[in-house]
Amino acid sequence: MSGAATAVQAAIAGALRNSTPVMAGVSGIYDGPPARAAFPYVALSDGSGSDWSTKTAPGREIRSALTVWDDGEEPARLYGLMHAVEQAVADMDRDLDGWRVASVAFVRVAVNGQPFSSWTLGAGGMINFASPPPAGAQVTAGFLFDVPVRFAEDSLTVDAGQWLAGEIPAVPLIEIRED
Repeated sequence: MSGAATAVQAAIAGALRNSTPVMAGVSGIYDGPPARAAFPYVALSDGSGSDWSTKTAPGREIRSALTVWDDGEEPARLYGLMHAVEQAVADMDRDLDGWRVASVAFVRVAVNGQPFSSWTLGAGGMINFASPPPAGAQVTAGFLFDVPVRFAEDSLTVDAGQWLAGEIPAVPLIEIRED
């Protein structure tokens, strides 16, 4: 995991642990599925990142998955927890340890690991399902985090071996830390 992904994951965990509505509703926040935990709980996955820089705007996209696990006894509880988790992430501090998060975007919903398209995003970030997921279903939601980057070198190696065609085999980038 990159430095930016690590910083974002730590910020997510901190935002969830500092959220009174989240912590009032879950037994814990875990980095991955715990060996033993009482329902409901939240598990975070390792974040992944990819470059989304343009000619004029450097950046990095960080994807992180949060899974809200519940036993399905009270569907309303799951909806409330999902809303509280999303709100905590949306409200998290954007200035991280040397990093700045440019935007947070809710990306997708999956039920039992399968993409779920019959939902809308309501006021305040509430996920509204056309029909509720089955009892005991695992519901996950993804978010995007953008982190600025810059070129790592002052020049690029270009192979212009063919007429009007070229190749740049690698574009080294450095994530920008804002200390």
